[in-house]
Amino acid sequence: MKISEIRASGLLELYVIGTLEGEELKMIEKALSQYPELKADLNIIERTLQAYAYASAVSPSADLKERILEEARKSTPSSDGSSKNNKSKRNSNHGPLGGLIILFSLLSLFFAFNWFSSIQKMEEMEQRHQIENEACDSIQAASTLQFALYQDLTNPNNAIIANSAHPKYPQTEIYFYHNPVDKKNYLQLNSLPTIDDDSQSYQLWSIIGDNPPSPLDVFQSDNKILQVQHVEGTQVYAITIEQKGGVQSPTLDDLIGTFTI
Repeated sequence: MKISEIRASGLLELYVIGTLEGEELKMIEKALSQYPELKADLNIIERTLQAYAYASAVSPSADLKERILEEARKSTPSSDGSSKNNKSKRNSNHGPLGGLIILFSLLSLFFAFNWFSSIQKMEEMEQRHQIENEACDSIQAASTLQFALYQDLTNPNNAIIANSAHPKYPQTEIYFYHNPVDKKNYLQLNSLPTIDDDSQSYQLWSIIGDNPPSPLDVFQSDNKILQVQHVEGTQVYAITIEQKGGVQSPTLDDLIGTFTI
């Protein structure tokens, strides 16, 4: 196969996730030896799958667990093993009318208890059904967003640019996904310098020609995949550490890295 056919076949993706077997596996291994440039394709696929994995965790709402436990506690039947029917033995000398009154009272209590239990069970079932529906809706919405994100990250129009790390922060690892066709940008934040989240933020900048840097997105260190602004004509995007909430002019002493478009 030609290198273009290999790239379009989807076999490289299967090779990365380890599901390729038999003749196809041998063919790809041979192609990797024949076309060394395919190793760069493998690196891009691995980074893309890693980016998607960061975004794939689905977290239910914070109070969902407590609500389910509360419903379980409500549904646990409480019982009192003591019997209070002994008094009827002592009152057996009240005659037929007294017996009928007692029987009617017991039947009334029995039917009232069954009715109340049925109503309570129906309410519990409705509450559980509502909780389960909310959980399903939440998971479905998150899955839809994750699929859309995966499509954006694997878009063939993406240019994936590794950051040029500033000497002050050599361990920084960031990838910039730049799509000039759809006008979308994403950051894959693998490794960032540590900041004080109470007083500092990371900030993205757009640099066009000799103009001063324009302030863009402000974000914290708990992000892994982040969609950021696309500014037409930007030649260089840069990331700095700034005071909490961002600033209008960058602190170049805390420049983390740049991405040349």
